[in-house]
Amino acid sequence: MIASFVDENWDQFLHEFAFALRTAVNETTNKTPAELFLGRKIITPFSKLINVTEDTKYVGRNIKRLFDETRRNMREKHKSWEKYYNRRRRYVHIKMNDLVLIQTHFLSAAGRKQVGKLIPKFEGPYRVLEVKGNNLSIWKSGKRVTVNIDQV
Repeated sequence: MIASFVDENWDQFLHEFAFALRTAVNETTNKTPAELFLGRKIITPFSKLINVTEDTKYVGRNIKRLFDETRRNMREKHKSWEKYYNRRRRYVHIKMNDLVLIQTHFLSAAGRKQVGKLIPKFEGPYRVLEVKGNNLSIWKSGKRVTVNIDQV
């Protein structure tokens, strides 16, 4: 990524890129890595230009509050992501001896003259031998195989 910005002299700019990463606000925590590590906001070149000093006060005594706030932000983001992740999730109740189809994960292979789009997306049916949480044991090719319920 660095090389795409500065061609051949990329190694001369490592400190600037490291500074940019350390001062970028994380989407989940709403804090910068530098702020979490040092316990305070750091002075950036931009804040020196506009003479901002109120945000740079030392919060060492309030480090517990800083981490609590970060944990709260993370929990809120996880709930938000969970809502969007589970939006299209299907809840399927599979029992022993049910027949299921399993997703295939074949890729295109020019050497074998296979085109991924033309390969069937599911294979089976296979008999369910056991259900343990999100995993199923099925009988496939003469042996017991464990697959995740998301692949059914």
